[in-house]
Amino acid sequence: MNYKKTFAWKRSIDLAISVNQITRSFPSSEKTEKGISYQLLQSALRIPNRIAESHSPGLDMRSDMLMLARYHLSETEFLLEFSMHIGYISKLEHERLQSDVNHVRMLINKKMCRFDELEIA
Repeated sequence: MNYKKTFAWKRSIDLAISVNQITRSFPSSEKTEKGISYQLLQSALRIPNRIAESHSPGLDMRSDMLMLARYHLSETEFLLEFSMHIGYISKLEHERLQSDVNHVRMLINKKMCRFDELEIA
């Protein structure tokens, strides 16, 4: 099965793209390796990466990779919340991204239950 055909991977890529776009407006001081912008983008990028890894041929630990994807999703969620509280993103932007996070979480949870059933036709 091709990970690129799953809803979970497609939606997680969309989330990472949205995070990339929103972090462009963060202060340059936050774009260093220890900055919030950098950490937020890295955590968002790890979600589709872990979903892709869960489809590696011969991998016996598919659910472990998906659990890591959920971990990175929670990290992304926290960093988005923190970014809103310190004024880097608006409440409206946060609500939109939180909706995306919730959707990706639901898809990953379903994927963990039924690994092969979420392909796009």
